[in-house]
Amino acid sequence: MTDQPTPAMVAAILRDAGLLNVENVEDISVCAISGGNTNRVYRVSHTGATARGGTRDFLLRLFGYGTEVFIDRQQEALIYRAVSSQGLCPKLLATFSEGRIEEFVPGQPLSAKQFRSGAFSALIARQLRAFHSIADVKGLPKPTIPPLIAQLRAWATKARSVCGSAWGGIDVASLEGEVDRLEARLLAISSPVCLCHNDVNHLNILLRPTKLETPGQGTSEGTESEIAGCHSNAGCAATTPALGPVAGDDIVFIDLEYAGWNYRGFDLGNLLCEWASDFQSPHPCELDFSSHYPTTEEQKHIARAYLGSGAQGEAIEALVIEMNEFALASHLLWGMWGLIQSKMSTSEFESVSYAQQRLAAYFEGMRRHQRQQGS
Repeated sequence: MTDQPTPAMVAAILRDAGLLNVENVEDISVCAISGGNTNRVYRVSHTGATARGGTRDFLLRLFGYGTEVFIDRQQEALIYRAVSSQGLCPKLLATFSEGRIEEFVPGQPLSAKQFRSGAFSALIARQLRAFHSIADVKGLPKPTIPPLIAQLRAWATKARSVCGSAWGGIDVASLEGEVDRLEARLLAISSPVCLCHNDVNHLNILLRPTKLETPGQGTSEGTESEIAGCHSNAGCAATTPALGPVAGDDIVFIDLEYAGWNYRGFDLGNLLCEWASDFQSPHPCELDFSSHYPTTEEQKHIARAYLGSGAQGEAIEALVIEMNEFALASHLLWGMWGLIQSKMSTSEFESVSYAQQRLAAYFEGMRRHQRQQGS
């Protein structure tokens, strides 16, 4: 399924999943939601009699081509159920071979500016702590040693197999050795093993509307939805309402494809790295680490929010070190992801450029460490 699904196709998916028996496909609207680099996502609305007198909305997620290289879909479903049971992500309603159907949560993803703000960065840190506190995933036991290093090695091998020894000016053949170098550094950091999102960025956090206001008068910026490409007989809305003030329960994590057991530091280090991204900009692959990587004080702000109000100075300093060490793992992992995507994905995302920037940041971080060790 490569083109946007028609209402008839969606009606069949809903029926086969046991969610809805659509009597008239003209009551179905399908609207593409932009923003994903891995999947194609659609808002499905049904306004017929079987919707019990009102509109019933679903979110339809279709898996991208080649994503099985990166994502274990069975594991993803197990984690999704565990996280949604805690109210930290939308509910999983059904799965099928090419995708899944989720609860549709009204709202919009955070903008890059919101993501970097002091209020939201603290809120995200606290919600990440709640995510990390999920102690049990049915069918997926917690390991003593998480699979991060094994995953890095597997992706380094895959990158070399699909890209060759060099690609886009990158010495791909050297990346397997870099995993060994990084492993030696991470082993020196005591980071707890917990359930991690592993891909927290501004598009993967949904802001729910808690107070509906006239568009343009809310306290949040960027009030237009990311809905586009409507394929509808019944019609679909082009915008969502503006958003009022928010609290902890008003943000939910979405896109849990890469979630799994990992070191706490990876989620927090990745959070720092993602300050440099703006996937809603005209050039979403461009990263600005020089201007937007959190300052030391901003990192302490995130660490303090994560640890809680009783956190002392030494604990905050230790967590800042942990975050920055694992930020290197984030750079290396997503750099190799970009290399593999450039050869296997049909997405328009400029994966080679993204890989070049992430790996350049990784190597700069390693050089900085060597300079500090030599001083």
